[in-house]
Amino acid sequence: MPTRVSRFTSGVSTEVPQSLWGSFYAPSPMKGYSYANDFSTYAAGDWTVTSTNSGTSALIDGEGGQLALTTGATATNYQANELVKKSFYMVTGYRHWFQISFKLSDTAHTAFQAGWVDTLSGPLTPASGVYFSKTDASTTLNLILNSASTTSTIAVGTIAASTWYNVGWYYDGASNPSLYVFSSIGQSLPVLWEGQQQTYGGAIVAAANANATTTLTNLPAATVGHTAGFGLSTGTNAAHVLTVDHFFSGSQVNRF
Repeated sequence: MPTRVSRFTSGVSTEVPQSLWGSFYAPSPMKGYSYANDFSTYAAGDWTVTSTNSGTSALIDGEGGQLALTTGATATNYQANELVKKSFYMVTGYRHWFQISFKLSDTAHTAFQAGWVDTLSGPLTPASGVYFSKTDASTTLNLILNSASTTSTIAVGTIAASTWYNVGWYYDGASNPSLYVFSSIGQSLPVLWEGQQQTYGGAIVAAANANATTTLTNLPAATVGHTAGFGLSTGTNAAHVLTVDHFFSGSQVNRF
């Protein structure tokens, strides 16, 4: 028999009927805050760009829209983009998300960071945040939990040059919270269209779970504001490129 499909002619809402959003066609927009960019457009005013030696951040041709960050051609040159304002807080009891699709032109001599940070200027030396990081001398991508410059490191996987990866993390905000790491590293190609909608993984790294690999002691304090961003630094006398296809950061929020 054919599958019956439910069609909600009045839309779908997760609100009680008596609320302002009770008849709205989507879940209440007041419950969360998010920023997403597929880089078909680039608004320079949204970003604080930290750069040395004529590095650039610019749109390039690419399926679905892409942004390329290009360093200068001297060792330790860097290029970083972060949202102008600090609007993400690791508030206890609320859910938080981050995701990025990216590739690096070089992995042997490139440092890389992406995620929630208090700052990427310095360069790439945040004192607080939850972010993916690769050091210049390594091809291992890690997730860093950073509370007032005290860090925990979670190995995510080994990455290769000129290869697209989709990585993310999710904090569930439970009373015994868990932080999950998602990654397409090691995923075999080709990937079906349906599979491209997912960020694979789900490693639990919370102290409260028996399967945890790392405690959450070094999660940032709830009172510390973070921006979301990404950047790279070259470890050799050559220009290196970080290409970003999609970027997302989101939180449940306490508005009152």
